[in-house]
Amino acid sequence: MTLLRSLTAVIGLSVLPLPAATVTIETAIARTVTGDLAGAEQIYREIARQDPERGLPALARFLSLTDGGRRLPQFLAEIATDRSVSPILQARVLLESGETERAIGLLRDQLNRPPSADLAWFAAGTFARAGLAEEAGRLYLERFREATDAASAREALRGLLPTPGLITPSGREPMERWFLGTDLSAEERLAFLDHLARNWPAEQETSGSPFSQLLASAQAFHCGELESALKILPLPREPDAVGKLWALQRIRVLSRLGRSQEAGQWSIWWLGQSDKVPESGRATDREAETRILAALDEREPGAAERAIQLIRMRPHDPEPMRHLIRFFRETGTGHPGQLPELAAGEATNPEWLGQCGYVLATEGFPAEGLACYDRALAIDPEDPFILLNRAACLTRLGRAPEAVTCYRHVLESGHKGRPYHLHELILRLWVLAQEADDEPACLAYFQTLTRRRDVPWHPQIGPEIASVLLQFGLRQEAARFSDPSGTKF
Repeated sequence: MTLLRSLTAVIGLSVLPLPAATVTIETAIARTVTGDLAGAEQIYREIARQDPERGLPALARFLSLTDGGRRLPQFLAEIATDRSVSPILQARVLLESGETERAIGLLRDQLNRPPSADLAWFAAGTFARAGLAEEAGRLYLERFREATDAASAREALRGLLPTPGLITPSGREPMERWFLGTDLSAEERLAFLDHLARNWPAEQETSGSPFSQLLASAQAFHCGELESALKILPLPREPDAVGKLWALQRIRVLSRLGRSQEAGQWSIWWLGQSDKVPESGRATDREAETRILAALDEREPGAAERAIQLIRMRPHDPEPMRHLIRFFRETGTGHPGQLPELAAGEATNPEWLGQCGYVLATEGFPAEGLACYDRALAIDPEDPFILLNRAACLTRLGRAPEAVTCYRHVLESGHKGRPYHLHELILRLWVLAQEADDEPACLAYFQTLTRRRDVPWHPQIGPEIASVLLQFGLRQEAARFSDPSGTKF
C-alpha cells in the first residue's frame, strides 16, 4: 500500500476537500481540544500527504494519544513497508509514537549498512538522548574524523563530551587542530579539555604548544597540584581564543587556591577583552562573571566595586544586578534605587531601564521598579515587554485596576508584541478577574474583542481565550471561543 493510500484508507476516511487555511497543525490541535477528533485526524492526514516530513510524526503522535492508540500499530506497519518513507522519517515516526526501542533498533540496522551522513548524525543524537552514550560517542567520533568544516567539527566535539575515553592519544594532532580552530566557545573548549584531562595519561614533558600547556595544566588541576597547574600557564598577552582560555584556567586555579583578589582581577581582564574576540560572547564569560559574583556574595574587599564595573561592562545581563541588590539590602551600604544610574551611558535606553525595573520589582522593590518602568515608557510608550512587566508590578503593589488597564492596552494595540504575548495577556486578565470575583465582566470583554477586526491579534484571539479557559476547566465557556472565525457569537 502506498503512503497516500495508507493516509486515506486506514480508518475509512472519505477524502473531502479542506480549505487551505485550515490545513495546519494549529487548527488540528484546536479541533482536538474541542473534541472533534475525526476532523483533527483528517487535517493531520492531509498535512502528512502534503508534507510527510512534518505531517507523519505529528499524525503518529495524534494516533498514539487518541482512541487508546488502537489504530497506531496498523499505521506504523504500513509506514514501515512504504519505500517512499526514509529510514530517518520512519525513526522519527516511531519516536513520536513512544516506540523508542523500535526506533533505536531500526537505526542500528541501518548503521550496519554504509549509512548516509544525515542518518549517522540523526542516530548519534537519538542514541545520546536515549542514554546510550558509548554508541553515540562512536558515531560522533566518526563524524569528527570526517568533518570538513568547523560547524560539523564543533557539533561532533559537543557530542563527544560525555565519552572522552573514546579519543586515543593517536588522535592528538587532529584533535589539537580542531580544538583550537573551531568556533567553540571558551567554556565549551574548557569543558572538553577537562574531559580529556581526566582520560588522557599525563605527559612526562610538556611541549610548547598551547594545547599541550592547557591540557597539562588541566591534568594538574584535577590531580590537586594547583601550584603546578598555575606554573605551567604563561600569562595571556593577546585576547585571542588561546589567551582567553589561559585566563579562564588561571581564574579557576587562583580561585581554588583561595587567591580571590587575583582571580577577581583576571575576571575583569577577561570581560574587558571579550568584545575584541569574535568567538566570545556572554555565554563564554560566565566563569569570570561567576567568580566576581561569588566574591560579592562572600563580602570580599573590593567585590562591590568589581560588581559595579561588571554591570557597566555587561548592562544587559540581569544576574549581576540581582547580586548587587541583595548586597545592598543585606549590608546597608547602598540603596537599590541607585541601580539605574550605575550605567550612565544607558540612562536613556528603555531596554536598560525596563530591565532595572524588572530586577528591582522581582527582588522585593516594586515601587522602585515601577519608577524605572515609567521612565522607560516616557521614552517608548508602546514597548510591550515594559508594559507587561509594569502591569505585573502594579499587581504586586495592589493596584489591580491599573494593571488591568495596562494589560488591555497591550492586548488592543499589540502590533509590537510577540505571539506568546497573546496567551500571557489573556491568562493574566483572567487571573485578575478571578481574584476580583469579576469573571462575567472579563468574559464580556473577551467576547467584545473577538468581534473587533481592528485588534492586531484577530483572528487568533478566540482560540487563545478558549485555551486559557480550558486551563481552568471551563469547557462550556471555552467552547464559545474555540471557533477562529468568531461565528459562535
